Amino acid sequence: MSRPRIAILIIVFLALLEASVALWRNTIPVSTAPVFSYPPGVAQFGKSATLAPAIEMYRADRAAECKLTTADNTNLTVLYFEWDQLKLSPVMNLTFHAPEVCNVSAGFILLEVLPTRKYESPGHEPLNFDCTHFADRSGNDVYVFKVVWLQGYGCMQMREDGPGAPPLVEGKHRFARIKNSFVRHSGAARIVEAAVFGTRDADNAWQAFRQQVLDQLTWQ
Repeated sequence: MSRPRIAILIIVFLALLEASVALWRNTIPVSTAPVFSYPPGVAQFGKSATLAPAIEMYRADRAAECKLTTADNTNLTVLYFEWDQLKLSPVMNLTFHAPEVCNVSAGFILLEVLPTRKYESPGHEPLNFDCTHFADRSGNDVYVFKVVWLQGYGCMQMREDGPGAPPLVEGKHRFARIKNSFVRHSGAARIVEAAVFGTRDADNAWQAFRQQVLDQLTWQ
C-alpha cells in the first residue's frame, strides 16, 4: 500500500475516532435521582443584585443570599446556587473555588481548615461539608461550611486528600482531572455555603447552620 493511501487511512481513522469521542461525551443521560432545595433561598431568588457577578462566573441558573439571626444572636450569611442541568466536567471547576479564596480576598484571615462534617437526612445520601475557620477584620471568629453537589453523583471533592489538605489548584492534579473527564454524568447541581458569625466554637456554629439551613432542605 502506498504512503499517500496509508496517510489518508490514518486521517480518516483519526477523524472517526474524534467524532466517536465527541458523540460519546455529548450523549450523557440526565440523572433522575432526588434533588434537594433550600426553600428560604428559593424565596430570595432575584432579590440580591450583588450576586450577579457570581451567577455569571459560575453560570448558575439562579442564586440567593439569606441573612439569618438565631435566638442567641448567632448570625449566618447563606449563599445558595442552583443549576437545572450540569455535566460533570464543567462542575469540576466549581470545586477548585475553596472557601478561603473569596473570603481571604474579602479581608478575612484563614486560621485553619477543619475536619469535614457530614449531614444526613433519612433516605438520602449524606452531604459532606468542607469546613474552614477564619477571623474577620475585627478579629472575630467566622466559620464557613460549603458543599458542591451534583444530582445522582453526590458531593464534589474540594481538597485532594480530604480534611486539612490544601485546595486543588489548576494544573497540579492533572491526572485526577483527566480521569474525571471520562465520567459520563449529568444532572442538577447545587452549592450551599454559609458563614457563621458570633458563635463560641465550631460545634456551636455547625449546630446553628444545621438548624437554620440544613434541617430546612427539602428533597423531591
